[in-house]
Amino acid sequence: ATVELAKLLLMDSGRLQEEEVAYRIKHVGSKHQPPLPLYTEEDVKKTIPLFKGVPWATPIAVAPGIEAQWIHAGHMLGAASIQLTVDGKTITFSGDLGRFHDALCPAPSALQFGEAILIESTYGNRLHPREDVREGLERELRAAWERKGILLVPSFAIGRAQQLLFLIKQLQRDPTFPRIPIFVDSPMARDATGIYSQFQSELSPEVKRALHAHESPFSPDHLQFIGNRQDSKRLNDLRGAAVIIAASGMITGGRILHHLLHRLGDPRTTVLFVGFQPPGGRGAELLGGAESIRLFHQDIAVRARMAELSGLSAHADKSELLQWVRSGEGKPDKVYVVHGEPESAESFAKELHTAVGWNAAPAAFHQVISV
Repeated sequence: ATVELAKLLLMDSGRLQEEEVAYRIKHVGSKHQPPLPLYTEEDVKKTIPLFKGVPWATPIAVAPGIEAQWIHAGHMLGAASIQLTVDGKTITFSGDLGRFHDALCPAPSALQFGEAILIESTYGNRLHPREDVREGLERELRAAWERKGILLVPSFAIGRAQQLLFLIKQLQRDPTFPRIPIFVDSPMARDATGIYSQFQSELSPEVKRALHAHESPFSPDHLQFIGNRQDSKRLNDLRGAAVIIAASGMITGGRILHHLLHRLGDPRTTVLFVGFQPPGGRGAELLGGAESIRLFHQDIAVRARMAELSGLSAHADKSELLQWVRSGEGKPDKVYVVHGEPESAESFAKELHTAVGWNAAPAAFHQVISV
């Protein structure tokens, strides 16, 4: 699954870089002469054949005397923790760990810990709200139907968009649930949904139950994927109740910006945030009650309503990170906390010591360890 998603992401990245270079040459210039992309679509096409898919939980020789195996991490389709075995000693890299009760992905697998572990701490000092995301999503969808307005959802194209489609499909099991039109305005989300459908056997028990019931998990009624830009622009004329899901999730770019430009001034619109909005970003400004926001060199008045469903995060929080630690066997000699802001890494290192007796510390830049 990771190979297929990597193809999608890398091709898109190469194309965007080429477009950025063309724009700079034509309009704004560059300090580099000539400006060049880091890599192109053609470079990606040469790279993809070098990828090699491997089976889960199977030791693979990656170099003389070194074996690796990939274990389900639950963060998204294909996400894995990696264990390296070198000269009989095992080093575990947690990678991004997922949730234990996610609708879409399986829970992170328990491991036999070896001599050392590097564990993530993205949410090492925070807990996710204990909200029922289905109830929250149902409430917002019904409200949009009754208000005859647009529910505008900035979403990550991979993972979050498929999660939303699956949850809406489940809500539609209720015959009283309104059949509101759903537009996914993201070619990448469309292609990623195809990949998720291809690898449904690697997803959650809930998805598998839907398959056994002969349901198509990512195809709610009245769903339409929007491909080209002309069809995307036609959504500006859309009236009445509808859902528009568009990238990017943190509204740093993409088609969501154009929808915000056209919809923020309408009080019938609700912007529903379903992912973390970094401080200082547009999403944080809107959630903070900004009366106007700057888009495309224009100051846009904000009359739309803002809402948030933070329980959809794909990252394990502090309690779930500890749950994963407790689910495994063995006590590593060396524990290093990585992939978190300094305060989060420091806090989680202390939590590991207090909660499970691990001698943990945040990893330091250029630090060398031996096991």
